[in-house]
Amino acid sequence: MNGFNPINFIVNTFAINAQNLIKNSQTGQSANNLTANSSNFNSNVNQALSQNSLTSINYSASTQQNQSGLILSNANQLVISTVEVEQRANYIKDLLNLPRDFQSFINQIQNMNTETAKSFAKILTDGKINLSALTELLAGNSKEAVQKLMMTIMTVSKMGSNNVSGLKELMAMFSVSANSSDSTQTVKNLLMLYLPWLPLSIRNEMNLDFDIDIFDKIQGADPDKEENIETIKIMIETANYGNVLAELEMAPNFEVDVYITAIESFPESEVLKRFNEENKKNSIRSNTKIEKTKDPENSQEFKQNVKITSSNFVSPKLVQSAHSLIKIIIEVDYSNFIINEEEES
Repeated sequence: MNGFNPINFIVNTFAINAQNLIKNSQTGQSANNLTANSSNFNSNVNQALSQNSLTSINYSASTQQNQSGLILSNANQLVISTVEVEQRANYIKDLLNLPRDFQSFINQIQNMNTETAKSFAKILTDGKINLSALTELLAGNSKEAVQKLMMTIMTVSKMGSNNVSGLKELMAMFSVSANSSDSTQTVKNLLMLYLPWLPLSIRNEMNLDFDIDIFDKIQGADPDKEENIETIKIMIETANYGNVLAELEMAPNFEVDVYITAIESFPESEVLKRFNEENKKNSIRSNTKIEKTKDPENSQEFKQNVKITSSNFVSPKLVQSAHSLIKIIIEVDYSNFIINEEEES
């Protein structure tokens, strides 16, 4: 991944601790408290934030007392507290002035009822997300985040603490983002902020990535009647199913047509069930076709001779549906990865 990568910061220590806890559980050692083995990054940050009110984050003691663990293994009763990684994720979103969940982000893009929503609505052009405007908005927010972090570092230093390496690392990454003009990378980084953190941490350790491309397909034999179809193409590296390929298209009737190609063992029914439920919850009508093959990347579905052109605009529904699909495949792959680890131990 090039440029600003929020995952590197958020899961830098979390991924290592999660892996160690899983290994410890398989050898009978206790693995109930991730926070005790993690860095004390948040303790200094939260104290500074509480005095300066730089963001709306509130990680009080009572909140931490009510935290719930994430069960990774019924057999070993392996429970890892996710509060620290969620704090880091929310801290980054707050610094960027982004909503805490992706549905709220999409809603704010399309809603002008609040001042915050108005700033997001500026990236909407004729009902579509203007990727250049989105990149410009997030670059501006990244510059503001750098200023907030500089103030936080100054406050923490005045309090007598020198533990600001995490803040400086984050500030450096925001500086890269502030100067980015790559709209495709912007969309990818945005989606990463709203994907499940524990699976992402394990994927980060395994060097598993995903790629996303946004373009228009040009269809029609008659040049005067050609039709541009908004398309998002995704390639997701998985631990259990090789590379999963997907194309999402915005049909003329405003339904999302989804074409997935994967190997024979891909859990089609589970992914379809969850994907359909997610789209229904988000009021997105979709049609999904899954092709199973020994060699997904050479499938005819992805070897069509069609003209494509780069696009600077994409429907919010198409982006939201792509986010749902990536999230579900990552979660399903992660769950089966844990099951396989247990069976092998």
